[in-house]
Amino acid sequence: MAVCRRRSLGFKALVTIPLVWVTLLLFFFVDQQVTRLEKLETGRRGGIVQRLMRGSGVDSLPARLPKTATGSGPADDPPVGEQRGFLLPPQEPSGPGEMGKPVIVVKDKLSKEDKEAMEKGWSSNAFNQYVSDQISVHRTLPDVRDDKCRESRFSRHLPDTAVIICFHNEAWSTLVRTVHSVLDRSPAHLLTELILVDDFSSHALDRSGASLENRKGRGRKTVLSRVAKIVLAKAVLKRRQSTRKLAKKLTEKGHPVSKTTVHHYMTKCLGLKPLKLRRQPKLTEAQKRKRLTFARERKNWTIQDWRRVLFSDESVFELMHPPNRQNERVWAHSSAEVPAIDTVKQPLKVMVWAMMSHQGLSELHFVPRGQTVTAQYYVEEVLKKSAASAMKRKRKTGPPTQVELLPKMSEAIFQQDGAPAHHATSTQQWCRDNLPGFWEKGVWPGNSPDLSPIENVWAIVQSELDIMEPATTEKALIRNLQRAWLSISAETLDILTCGMPDRMRGCVQWRI
Repeated sequence: MAVCRRRSLGFKALVTIPLVWVTLLLFFFVDQQVTRLEKLETGRRGGIVQRLMRGSGVDSLPARLPKTATGSGPADDPPVGEQRGFLLPPQEPSGPGEMGKPVIVVKDKLSKEDKEAMEKGWSSNAFNQYVSDQISVHRTLPDVRDDKCRESRFSRHLPDTAVIICFHNEAWSTLVRTVHSVLDRSPAHLLTELILVDDFSSHALDRSGASLENRKGRGRKTVLSRVAKIVLAKAVLKRRQSTRKLAKKLTEKGHPVSKTTVHHYMTKCLGLKPLKLRRQPKLTEAQKRKRLTFARERKNWTIQDWRRVLFSDESVFELMHPPNRQNERVWAHSSAEVPAIDTVKQPLKVMVWAMMSHQGLSELHFVPRGQTVTAQYYVEEVLKKSAASAMKRKRKTGPPTQVELLPKMSEAIFQQDGAPAHHATSTQQWCRDNLPGFWEKGVWPGNSPDLSPIENVWAIVQSELDIMEPATTEKALIRNLQRAWLSISAETLDILTCGMPDRMRGCVQWRI
C-alpha cells in the first residue's frame, strides 16, 4: 500500500507542474494581446485626430491647458507628439470643470485683457467662452445614466460608425472638446471616421486660430477709397441721395465707382435701407397740440379699450386709377417694350362711407354722383340708415360685413373726423340722442387720418382694386369696390385695432 501511495503522489506532481506552466504561458500571452490592442486603439484615435486637424486647417492641438482665473490649474500635459495626436486626461481630479463642477470666476480680480476676452466671448457666442477655454478637452463628467442602462451589455460585433458634427460659428474650445468626447468614449474598433461640417461659418478659424474675416489676400479688394466712404457716410438721412446720384458725385470728384458698388456699401457695410420719405399731413401748431393732448389722454388705453371704438370715414376712389409706379415694374429690354397705361385728366370718382370695429364692417355706402355730403344728407342717409343698420346686427358668426360690430354695443364709442357735416349742430345732436357713446366735436384731432386704422382699410381696398381687371364704368368700379370690401378679414381688422396703443405712444414720443 505504501508503494502505491508514493506512485500516486508522483503522478499528481507530474500532471500539476505542466498545468501550472501552461496557465502562466496563457496569462502572459493574453496580457501581451491586450497591450497590443490598447496600442492599436491609441494609434487609431491619434490617426483620426490627425486627419481632423488636417481637414479643419489646424496643425496641432494646444499642448498645454490654460490656467484658471484664480491662477491654479491642472498639471501641464505631455507634448502633443508623445500623446499620439491627442491630449491625455488631466492629471488633477480638481481641474476646472472636472465632474461637471462649476468654474467660479472673480471678475474683479481679472486683468484688463482677461475682462476683454470674457466680454468678447459673451458677445460672440452668448456663453462664457473664457471659462470654456480653461476646461480640458478630456474633462470628466459624472455618469448620469440609469442603473439599468449601466448594467446593459452590447455585442462587440456591431457595424462601423462615422460620426458627423455640424457647426456654425462655434467656439474653438467647445468644438475640440466635442471631438475628444467622441474619441474618448467610442470603441475604437467601431469608430471609422469623424467628420466636421462647417455650416457657412462667418467667423472661421485658420491654422493659427485667428479669424479669417479680415485675413489678407482673401476676397475681392474694395474699390472705395477712404474719401469715398466718408462721402457716403455723410449722405445718410439726407434727401435726394440715390445710388445713381452718389456714384455720379464720387466719379466727378475723381473716385470712380458704380451705383452697384454704392448700393452694396450702403446696404451691406453700413446696414442701411433705401426707404421712401414718410408722408404725413401738414399740421398747424394748434393741430399738433390737439393731437398730442388726445394721445396723452389715451396713451394708457389697453387693446380692450380700443376694441370699443367704431371708426368711420369717407374715401374717394377713381376710375382708371394710376398704378403705383414704384411697385408696378415690367422686365423688358427697353422702355418701348413696356405696355402703356391709359390715363385721363379728370377721372370719374366715387365717394364711399364705411365704419369698422375690431371684428366687423358696415356695408359700403355709395354717395351718388353730384351729391354733396351736407349735414342733412349725412344724418338722414348715412347715420340713420347705414350706421344704424350695422349697429343693430346680432349675428355672432359669419363674414365681417354680417356679424355684430361689438359684443356689447352699449359700451361703443363712435368716432368721426372733423368734416363740416360731422361737426354740424344737427349731427352732434343726433349722435347724443341715438348713439351709446361718441367723441364730440373737438375730441378727435383734426387733420389726423394717420391715427385712424380705417385709413389702412382704405389702402387695402385700393391694393385689391389695383390687382383686379380695371373698371371702365362707374358700375364696374362699384362692383370691384364691393368685392374688395368683402375680401377684408376679421383678423386684419383686429390687428389694425391692436396697433392703436402703438400709434398713441408714437404720437407722444415724436410730439406730433
